[in-house]
Amino acid sequence: MKMRVGFYGPGEGMTQAQRQALFLVLQGLGTEAEGHHDGLTARGAAGDFHKLARTLGWTIVIHPYVGHRPAVVADTVDIPGPPDHQRRRLVDASLMMVCTPAGDEEDGHDATWDVIRMANEKGRPLVVIWPDGGVRMERCG
Repeated sequence: MKMRVGFYGPGEGMTQAQRQALFLVLQGLGTEAEGHHDGLTARGAAGDFHKLARTLGWTIVIHPYVGHRPAVVADTVDIPGPPDHQRRRLVDASLMMVCTPAGDEEDGHDATWDVIRMANEKGRPLVVIWPDGGVRMERCG
């Protein structure tokens, strides 16, 4: 069975340090994996994840929001749904989550932190890559 890796990060993108750390994390998971993300933009954090995953030969599954056409080509496209619903489907479909927050936990209105909380509630292995490139791994043993 392929490792199903979900990704979530800010639409405005990642830092260079996050991109470099993300590539090393993904590379460590090998080439037989499936990447899951929202596909909202070819730019931003999801766009960077998409390009890195494709470079490694991963298949891609998109979980789009209602009213948004995926901005990237995927192997599989999930049925569109409202943002909160799709973020939950993204976590549910993934065996591991990788998130790149823009900073420390915010006041609860930040989608990346919502996904991190969902992954923790589900007990999913979680990799958080901070803006300085530092990596925190939970339940990844």
